[in-house]
Order: sequence, then structure tokens, then C-alpha cells
Amino acid sequence: MGDDGSRRCAISISFSRPWASRSRGGWWAASSTPERRRLELRLDFPRGARFACPEGDHEQCEVHDTDEKSWRHLDFFQHEAHLTARVPRVRCPEHGVRQVSLPWARPGSGFTLLFEALVMALVSEMPVRAVASLISEHDTRVWRVVHHYVEQARVDQDLSGVERDRGALRPRQALHRARARRSRPRSQPDAAALRRTVFGAACSWCI
Repeated sequence: MGDDGSRRCAISISFSRPWASRSRGGWWAASSTPERRRLELRLDFPRGARFACPEGDHEQCEVHDTDEKSWRHLDFFQHEAHLTARVPRVRCPEHGVRQVSLPWARPGSGFTLLFEALVMALVSEMPVRAVASLISEHDTRVWRVVHHYVEQARVDQDLSGVERDRGALRPRQALHRARARRSRPRSQPDAAALRRTVFGAACSWCI
């Protein structure tokens, strides 16, 4: 596929130079097998490309080495889409050898950021096990995504005015209580549901 295909790929995956989609005849690579219903996308960078250090202001660091990694991306019609790329480590004059930051995935994740956004949207509406079945992934992988963003939201939240509730429920008790509240008629406001607690805010993603 030509430059138009590369631009469409860049929009859907969110990358920019020096990253580019790769193929033998150009920069786009996509392959699929009807039996597996799997679409393979590849990204790469040209020889001599330089990257920014993830921990400092150095923008033009030389590549030290690379490690090939893969991520699950948003499905393409009935096909699972998987992205593969050589992820470089750079030599920073200040911080030494560091792996570069990727615009399409967070460190340590096997999913792209867009796929994780889909996961978080789904778990807010249905149980984690149902989400895992829907996207054909093990529920432990889904829980890792949920835990990451719940913890991130907790860290970013201003809790300076929140007092500790020494009578707070344990996690399992809180889950049962929350499920019971969901099954009640909604004609009358639920006072317990209106009470703001840190754990309660996190639990709404996990039920």
C-alpha cells in the first residue's frame, strides 16, 4: 500500500516519524490468514533514526539496540489486529541506555492505548469475565488493565479533604454490597450509593 495507506495506518495507531509502517515494496505491511482471522501490522524505523530519551531533554539519541514486541490492537471487522515493532533502546549522554517511549502503548502492556480504552469502556458496563470473553482474552489480562487505570486515577485524585473511614468494608464485602445496590429499584435514592469513598470509586470499574 502506498503513502495514503501509511497515513491511514498512522492515524489509526497514532505514530509519527521516525516510525512508519513497513513492507517490502514500501512502508506498509499487513497480512492475514482467513483460518486464524488475524491481521498483522508492522512498524519500523529507518536506519540512522534517532529518538528522544524518555527521562530527559535529549531529543536526538542514537539507537543502542532493539527488541521486537507485539500488541493487540482494535479489531478490523472480524479479524484480530496485532501490531509488531522493533522497540529501540537509546544511548542518552545523561541517563545511559533507556528504552524509548512509544506513542501507541504504555510500558509493559500487551495492548495498544486504543485497545485499553475499549477495555475500560466495556468494564464500566459489564463484568470483567464477560469483557474477557467478548474480546477473546484471559480475564487476568483485562484485570491488569483495570488495575493500572484505577490506580492511576487514585493517584491523580485530590484526597486531601477525605477522612479515613475506619469502618470501611473489605474489598469482597464492598463488591457484594455494590452488586446488591445495583439490583434495587431506582425509584428512591440510595444513601449508601451517594456516600463518597475512595474504594467505592474504584469498585465501579470492577463489578
